[in-house]
Amino acid sequence: MTVPEIQRTNLGNVVLLLKSLNVDNLLHFDFMDPPPRDNILNSMFQLWVLGALDNTGGLTNLGARPARPRPPAQPSTPCSSCGCWARWTTPAA
Repeated sequence: MTVPEIQRTNLGNVVLLLKSLNVDNLLHFDFMDPPPRDNILNSMFQLWVLGALDNTGGLTNLGARPARPRPPAQPSTPCSSCGCWARWTTPAA
């Protein structure tokens, strides 16, 4: 039997998304295939170290930025010259 993907991948994006949807307690969230508790805690710790989560596990302004949905045709990337987030699109070939 194959282990579900959510149980073997980094959950940083999942944590950011659920926090942006005001899910406060991720350890009691009703996942269809719940990931191991340690994976959730490790992802939250990594996001805290990066400044995306505050000391209480809440979403910071920095963490809210990548959690906002964007249309796939307009992904955001950091601008190397000024640090702002510039929108760009890939032209169709």
